[in-house]
Amino acid sequence: MRVVSWNMQKNAAAWPYLAGFLRADFAFVQNPPPLPDSVNGLLIHSAQHVGKRSVLYASGSNGYRLRSTMSLSSGGVVATFCKPGQEDLHLLDVNPWTSVTLESATQMVRELGRANSFFAKKLPKRVIFAGHLVDNSPASQKRQRGFIRSWSRPSEDEFKPLAKVGLRDCATKFATPLLPTARGNNGDTVDDKPFFWASKDAYDNLRQLNVFLDDQILAFGHCNPIVADYNF
Repeated sequence: MRVVSWNMQKNAAAWPYLAGFLRADFAFVQNPPPLPDSVNGLLIHSAQHVGKRSVLYASGSNGYRLRSTMSLSSGGVVATFCKPGQEDLHLLDVNPWTSVTLESATQMVRELGRANSFFAKKLPKRVIFAGHLVDNSPASQKRQRGFIRSWSRPSEDEFKPLAKVGLRDCATKFATPLLPTARGNNGDTVDDKPFFWASKDAYDNLRQLNVFLDDQILAFGHCNPIVADYNF
């Protein structure tokens, strides 16, 4: 199974590339253009902010069926997919352009746990949460370095709430670091923090994780897709 996270930057040619060349089963898409009739898939609206959108995409030919969606008060959605003989798959997405980012992500994981476990002590086996979070800290704080910033807002701990509720950082599973997803210093991507997190079962079944780049990606814009392959 292949899951992709990509800021399409409203490029109409990105959908056929995602579905045809990348063969994505699911995708977390930021700033998508309209889905063309030629692409067989389902779109689930996740969030919108000042003309920007975030959606979940599911291929119409991957054998999964949408079982349920859960909207969150903090902004975002949980989409649950089922397939005969497989554990349910839960995709989490939030609005990445406002201050609800990490807080809503944590709430989403907890609400999903409550919805699937009576005692809310554990997550479902297969949960995937990917996309881009924007650093909304004040400009003065972004300029801080050393002890002051590490004391006030440690960047290395920004995703700690996700780890506390049971998700794992997929980018740390392999020794080779990922390439940057944003090329150059272009506007709204400069402070983006791309991420790919998953529950333990999904993490253990992660076969490879790459930032994809070829001539067509270069022509689409300055954002590269993250491609994750799972053994289920």
